[in-house]
Amino acid sequence: MKKELIPIGKIVKCQGNKGHVRLFPFIEDLALNEYAGEISTSDSSGIVLKRKIASIRPNKKFWIIHFEGVNSIDEAQPLVGQKVAVNKTFFRKLPAGNYYWFEILGLDVYDEKDDFLGTIDNFFSTGGNDVYVVKKDKRKEFFIPAIKEIVKQIDLKENKMVIRLANGL
Repeated sequence: MKKELIPIGKIVKCQGNKGHVRLFPFIEDLALNEYAGEISTSDSSGIVLKRKIASIRPNKKFWIIHFEGVNSIDEAQPLVGQKVAVNKTFFRKLPAGNYYWFEILGLDVYDEKDDFLGTIDNFFSTGGNDVYVVKKDKRKEFFIPAIKEIVKQIDLKENKMVIRLANGL
């Protein structure tokens, strides 16, 4: 999907027989019921289609979506397995010094001497803070705690994060 489109979930199955689908969100606090815009879907070949939402509602840990023009289970079935994305404008602006995961993933990481250490490939939460997974090549990876003592600078325009190397890194 294009850089402006942010993956928010995956269609996992049809819901009923009137064209509704079940979306498994990648984000816990996804507030799609406030979203009235277009959603994009992409299949495994990378083809992206914009779709207008006819209705949407939460259902336990899923979202039930009915797209305009999809009115039967036969029309909904090809959507199963597709990723769903929204334009990054869907996400509200965060206070200075706070970032969304899609802004952090892919940043190049440098130490304070400007030596390239790798690229942020993934992240996970430990409860107290997030941890960034940095990869330099396919065999080398290390973890950076997302805390102020380690992460010294994030420059989204330069696609760069500067860190203070802690003992053991």
